[in-house]
Amino acid sequence: MNINKTGVAVLLISVGILSACGDNEDQSSEDMTTSGSEQRDTDTQVEGSSEGLTERIDSSSDDEETENDSSPNLGEGTTEDQLDLRIGDTGKIETSLNMFELTVNSVEMMDDINGETPEREKLILTDVTLKNLSDTTMDISEALDVIEITVNLDGSGSPDFAKYYDSVETLEGQLDSGEEIKGQLVFEENVRDEYFFRVSEGLIAAGGVKNQAIWTFTREEAE
Repeated sequence: MNINKTGVAVLLISVGILSACGDNEDQSSEDMTTSGSEQRDTDTQVEGSSEGLTERIDSSSDDEETENDSSPNLGEGTTEDQLDLRIGDTGKIETSLNMFELTVNSVEMMDDINGETPEREKLILTDVTLKNLSDTTMDISEALDVIEITVNLDGSGSPDFAKYYDSVETLEGQLDSGEEIKGQLVFEENVRDEYFFRVSEGLIAAGGVKNQAIWTFTREEAE
């Protein structure tokens, strides 16, 4: 009788152990399934976030391209440089706004204009003709503001001072397409053997003017 009880006890213990092992395997399987599901969800969120970032980057690039398209014309022009012009020659100048011709008709070196003296040694009174080659009306002062005089092509230049001399026939106002006007520019410079009218190098470097035009003249030509 004792043997039977022992056998029953062993049998019950074995069944309990097998049942516990089965429960542990089921729980482990459930844990692995849950962990895999959570990992997939995390991967999906990261992928979605990356796609959103890519979209924002693309959108930003599009915005920058749109802004660049709406900027003023600062690219390359179509007008060639003219570096060997002399008194009497006509130069063609292209800016980001206008296209025009400028003819330097004559130059005259003076000590004063009706008693008004320069800060430098000499005044250089310059007769010019301006012609509007643009399809639209052009501001005369804005066009002529690109011109300066220098005695050194590697150095800085001096602008037109005509507006400070009351007796000078200044060039100002609006000029219609295809029309031309004559007037005077006044420059102040020290006595040198050679002088240069040119487009401001700073404006060319900034993209405001597309080409260079240089008129060379001597002191003898101006006296």
